[in-house]
Formats: sequence, structure tokens, C-alpha cells
Amino acid sequence: MQYRINSRIAALLVTATIAVPLYAVPVRDISFDTIRRMGMGGAATTITYDDSAIMINPAGLARVKGATVKAPRVGLDIGTDFWDASDKLSQLKSANDDNLEIIDSLVGTKGSVRFRLAPLVALTNKGFGLGAYGGTDFHLQINSEGSLDMAGYGDGVAGLGFARQISIFDTNIDIGVALKGVSRATVYDKLTGRTEIHLSESDLVQRINDGSLPDAFSQYMSSGVGIDVGFLSDLTIFDMPATVGAVVRNIGTTLTGQQDVGTGNSIISRTVTTALPVVSVVGLSVTPKLPMIGDVLLAIDYQFAPADDMYNSLKMGFEKNLFYDVVHIRGGIQQGYLVAGVGFDFRVLHVDIAYYDRELGSKPGDIPDPMYALQIGAFF
Repeated sequence: MQYRINSRIAALLVTATIAVPLYAVPVRDISFDTIRRMGMGGAATTITYDDSAIMINPAGLARVKGATVKAPRVGLDIGTDFWDASDKLSQLKSANDDNLEIIDSLVGTKGSVRFRLAPLVALTNKGFGLGAYGGTDFHLQINSEGSLDMAGYGDGVAGLGFARQISIFDTNIDIGVALKGVSRATVYDKLTGRTEIHLSESDLVQRINDGSLPDAFSQYMSSGVGIDVGFLSDLTIFDMPATVGAVVRNIGTTLTGQQDVGTGNSIISRTVTTALPVVSVVGLSVTPKLPMIGDVLLAIDYQFAPADDMYNSLKMGFEKNLFYDVVHIRGGIQQGYLVAGVGFDFRVLHVDIAYYDRELGSKPGDIPDPMYALQIGAFF
């Protein structure tokens, strides 16, 4: 019996990996990240001057140079556990004795799968940005006793941002505001209504037998609107050009939707409201000219989250452009973990890869989530 159950768990893992589903830990921020941001340790508040400013810091729209149109940037992030298990999954052709060792080795696999449209499409000009974005975040864990833990969500966002420069006491300040409409699909267990799904070994057997297993992976929709406000200002630090900034995101963003709970004739419909966390971030970036290296962009962000450990709120990174800005070398520290990335900009083809580790707990080392990331865009 134990072997048969493990076989079914392995099948669930294969299905989840191929489907590229969703992720939700108690109320997470909008599922949006640029791969540049991830490769630089998550520090982006003062260095984002394109359509991504709508999602990160709308003040950056004041620094957009000319009219641009950006076509889909498609990204996929896979947890290192899933990546390491991919060879084993490819060897799994049938549930026979030859595959017993492979199936057993999948127990204990855990991690996240994320999919991004960053953006789906976006239009920008100096002081203005309009874009549509998508992102999913899915987490799966197969425990040693045969149980399964899963959570996930997917966000669709339409954003409209405006920015302008003002002068206060002879200091130029870029101020930006973004209005975002958010639609979220959240995975939940229809029988219990829980968004943190836990299925024990006996639950899996019972639900497989009574045909209710699909109900454990239901989803409901919710939507709402919110506002982001940010600013940027240039200064000089030790003769180095620098930029300081801050942003407050998700002001008044409450998602409301209907969730069906139960089975058969015992289904009830209830209204679910979720207030997205208000995120406050301050940032600083400098561009020193280093001997033999030249200009290097350094950035640091600090996110105010009173419940988090200080190091969990600190993000810092660097970027060095090479070969006439065709190659971008990135690295940094995010929430106490080292990250790295590289991008290739061939004008008509954009390819970026990164390795990063994010912390899903309250302090570094609680619940590390290491991932490999790839993003591809074409033409624009």
C-alpha cells in the first residue's frame, strides 16, 4: 500500500510541475518580480526607470526616455529541488518495481514554481505608463510520512501610472502615483475552505477512492484596486552620483471574491475579503567608478515589516554592464542569501537568467526557497 500511495504522490508532482500552477502563503504581496530585480538581491526602488516602475516605484516613470512599447516578457522560476528531481521524473515511465527507488527518492521534495508575464504588454512615455502584468506562485511539499502540503495563487494586474518632477527648496524630486486593478485566483480545498492545503496519506487514499481529490485543488477569484505612491531624488555622496527614494505600495488594496465550500448538496457560498499587505520601502543607489572595472551600479533597499527580522528586510545588489550594454552581470544579497544573474540584450532578443533564494519565514534560515529563473522577451 505504501508503494501505491507514493506512486500517486509522484504523479501529483509530475502534474503540478508540468501545469505550472499557482502559490499562496498567508497574505502575500502581488506576485510580481523582474528578473533584474531578483538577480540584484531584490533592490530596485531607486533604479527602475521603465514600465516595471508601475509595479515597483511609479516615480521611476518620470525618468523614462521616450515612448516605448514592450511585448511579452515571459519568465519561469523553478525551485532547485524540482530541478534536481527532473531527471528522476523523466525516468519514471511506469509504476513497476524498477521505479520503486525513483519514486521513494521524490519523497521530501519541496519548493516553488513561479510563472511571470512582466509585462504581458506595456506602453510608456516620459511621466506615463500603462501595462498589464501576470504572475503565479505555487509551493508544493511532499513529506516523509506521505502527506502533501500545497498553496498557490496567481495575479493579473492592470496598472496605470503618472509621474512628474517638482522642485522643493531647489531640490528636484520625482513623484509618482500608480493605480492598480488586481484580480487573484487562489488555490483552496473546497471541502474545508482552507488555502493552505494539507492532505495526509489517509486523506489522499480516501479522496482518490471517493473521487473528491480534484476538490482539494479548487480555486476562487477575488479582485480589488489599490494605489502606490513613490518618490526619487538625486544627490551626490562622496563625489559619487546617487539616488534616494521610497515607495508605499498596496494602499487600500482589498480583494473581494466568492468561495464555494462543501460538496454535493451541502455547498455554501461565502464572501472572502483579503487585505494585501501595505509595503513600505526606502532605497539608495550609487554609481562609483572603480579602478580597472569602471562604473558599477550599487543598490540597497530596506522594507519596513515590523514582524520580520531586520536581515529579512534588507536587500542589496550590484549590476555591471559590459560590451556596450549587451551583457549585464548582477549579484547581491537578499534576506541573508546570495543571489546572482546575467542578462543578454540583443535588441531584438532579451534573455535573462538568475539564481536567487527568498525567505518565506520571518527570519533568514526559517524557510529558504532557492530557485532558478529564466526570462525571455523578443522584438521590443
